[in-house]
Amino acid sequence: MVRSVVFIILLITGSGFAQTINSEPDSSRHKNAAVQDDWFGRDKLQHFIASAYLTGFGSGLSQQVFGCDEQAGGRYGAAFGITLGFGKELYDRFGRKQIFSWKDIAADALGVLVGLLMIGLWS
Repeated sequence: MVRSVVFIILLITGSGFAQTINSEPDSSRHKNAAVQDDWFGRDKLQHFIASAYLTGFGSGLSQQVFGCDEQAGGRYGAAFGITLGFGKELYDRFGRKQIFSWKDIAADALGVLVGLLMIGLWS
């Protein structure tokens, strides 16, 4: 219960912080997406937070539903987080944006690492 509350607080404050980093309208951002792929833009923070959350979710799901131990749960959680992040970039490349961002993948990987650290600290 405490873990969930702490994580929700982090998620809310992180998303509020993400809103203030890059406040330009979406239409102007998509026109120059290749030029606008900043390391510290709102998109990278969203990738980071989502990957950390999905890593924790995947780990918890594998442990609670499928009965995995903590070590296997961490591996499944990491695989879940990075796979969804990579899938999102493939969608961006072949879908609406026509751009694949390695910077987004780096933010996803960092989010997975932080998610694994959070799982380890709470175990």
